[in-house]
Amino acid sequence: MDKKYPELDESLHGAFVGASKWEYYSRKWNQGLSWNWAAFFLSFFWLGYRKMYAYILIILGLFLLYDLIIVLSGIDFGVDSTIGITVGVICGFLGNYLYLMHANKEIKRVTEQQHGSEEFVQSELQLRGGTSWLGVLAAFGLLIVYGVLAGMIYGFGG
Repeated sequence: MDKKYPELDESLHGAFVGASKWEYYSRKWNQGLSWNWAAFFLSFFWLGYRKMYAYILIILGLFLLYDLIIVLSGIDFGVDSTIGITVGVICGFLGNYLYLMHANKEIKRVTEQQHGSEEFVQSELQLRGGTSWLGVLAAFGLLIVYGVLAGMIYGFGG
């Protein structure tokens, strides 16, 4: 198999992703850019499920910036109906890549700390990686916060 990411370490990346999903993600990452249906259909919730909160905040920050531009300029650019689909397509197309970048960043943080044994590194990666249903709830909560802030922006501007 021609590997796109030869730096993948089964022990480290496997611990981060979780044993049940290692085969799936290693195959996807070795393909290069690849489609992720869960990320497409569930974008924010998938990001939360995979503990990628920074990406959720970036997207919601861009949404708020867009809302501010509309209110301050008085010009509705007419793309509101396509934003959700656009986010879904971007997450579907880049989701696996973003997850690899997130995994690499967390693996680098943990391995640079070198506070303990290999068992410590493995357990820390399992804690920082994997999945989280609380992350899904956090994503939902952040969407609610965005809705409140957007409502305030449009309330002050209208």
